[in-house]
Amino acid sequence: MPRVDDLIARLDGAPPAVARAAARNAIERGRSELQRGCEVTLQQIVAQAQKEAGELLEDRVQRVINMSGTILHTGLGRAPLPLDFGRTQGEYAALEFSLETGERGDRQAWVREHLIALTGAEDSLVVNNCAGAVLLALAAISAGKEVILSRGEMVEIGGSFRVPEIIAQSGCRLKEVGTTNKTRASDYSRAVGKETGAILRCHTSNYKIVGFTETPSVGQIAAVAKEKGVPFIFDFGTGCMIDLAPFGLPGLDSFPGLVSQGVDLVLGSGDKLLGGPQAGIIVGRKELIAACAAHPLARALRVDKLTLAALEAVLRAYRTGQLDKIPLLRILGTPLPEIRRRARALAKALGAKASVVESESELGAGCSPDLKVPTYCVAIKSDSPTKLYQALLKVDPPVIGRIEKGLLLLDCRTIQQGDFRPVKSALEKAL
Repeated sequence: MPRVDDLIARLDGAPPAVARAAARNAIERGRSELQRGCEVTLQQIVAQAQKEAGELLEDRVQRVINMSGTILHTGLGRAPLPLDFGRTQGEYAALEFSLETGERGDRQAWVREHLIALTGAEDSLVVNNCAGAVLLALAAISAGKEVILSRGEMVEIGGSFRVPEIIAQSGCRLKEVGTTNKTRASDYSRAVGKETGAILRCHTSNYKIVGFTETPSVGQIAAVAKEKGVPFIFDFGTGCMIDLAPFGLPGLDSFPGLVSQGVDLVLGSGDKLLGGPQAGIIVGRKELIAACAAHPLARALRVDKLTLAALEAVLRAYRTGQLDKIPLLRILGTPLPEIRRRARALAKALGAKASVVESESELGAGCSPDLKVPTYCVAIKSDSPTKLYQALLKVDPPVIGRIEKGLLLLDCRTIQQGDFRPVKSALEKAL
C-alpha cells in the first residue's frame, strides 16, 4: 500500500482536505480488496483516489432529464419548480422580519394569504412534508384520544411508513371502522364516542380497491363529524389546487373543493399535483390551525426560506392565473401533437434504430394508480437495452428512460425547453 502523503502528491489540484480524504478512502478500499484475495495495483489505487476526489468536488444532487414516463418521479424530486422562484434564495432575505415595523415578522404570512384566498379556508399552516402534517394535526388536536379511520385506508407509504404507526406516534389511539372494501357513513357515526378526538380520512396513494366496494362521500363524513361535534381531518395527499380535468385528470379532490364540503382540516403535499416544493400544507378552521401552530411539533417541522420562496412563487402563479409559470401544469397541458412532434424529431435524428410509439405517462408520487395521460415515446432498439439505459445515466446531464418489452423508451412529454439538443447528443454518444 502506498503512503497517504505519496498518494496525495499524485492528486494535483485537489484541495488538501479533499486529497487527504480521497487518499485514505482509496487505500482503505485497496486494503479491503487485498484481504479478499484480489490483486490490487498502484495504478488502481491512484485511479480510485482520483475518482473519489472528483466525486467529493462534484454537486451530487445534479440535474437530470426525466424521460422515464413518470411525471412526478419521487426519485427525481417530484414536481419541477419554476426556475425564477426566490431570487434571494442564496442571500439574506426578509423571511421572518417585517420591513414595515423593523421587528420580527411571520415567516408564513405570504403563503398564508395566498392559501386562504385560493382555498376559502379560515387559516393555514405549512410544515416540511405531508406525513409531518398528519402527525402534527393528530398530536395537536387528538392526543390521548381515539382517531377513527376506515380499515380500507390504513395505508403504507414509501419507506414503509404506515398510517397506524403515525397515529400511534401522535399519542392517539386508532379506532378502526368498516371493512377493507366497504365502509359506510353509519360506521363512522356509531364509532364516535366520548373518547373520540377526530375522524381521519386518508388518500389510498398507490393502490385502489375496486369491485364490491362502498365508501361514503366527503360530504357524508363531514355531516357525521358536524353532528357529533368532532373534527374531520382529510389527508388527501395530492395537493391539487384547481380542477385538472382540462389537463386530462378529471375527478380529483382539491383543497378548495374539500374545504367547501365541510372538512375541518385539509392536508396535502406541496410537491405533487400542486407543482411546488416538498411541503405539508394544512388549511381549515382557524382554532384548529392555531392549535397546530402552538404545538411543539410545529417548530420541529418548520419550513425554511427555500421552501417558502418556492411555494410562494407557485401559489402566486395560481392566484394570478399565470398557470404557464408552473412547470408541472405546462407538462400536463402540452398538446399531444406537440409531444408527437418532439418524438418524431428525436427519432429522425437518431436514425433507423429509433421509432415513435404511443404510450402513457404515469403521474407517480402516489397520486393515483389508475390515472394516466397519453403520450408519445421514442423507442430505441439495442442489443442490450440495459447497457444503453446505464450509459445514458453517465452522460451530462443524465437521461432517465425506462425499459419495456426489450426496448428503451424515452417519454417526450416531460422534456423541458432546451432539452432536445443534450438528449440527442447523449443518445449519439451512447449508441
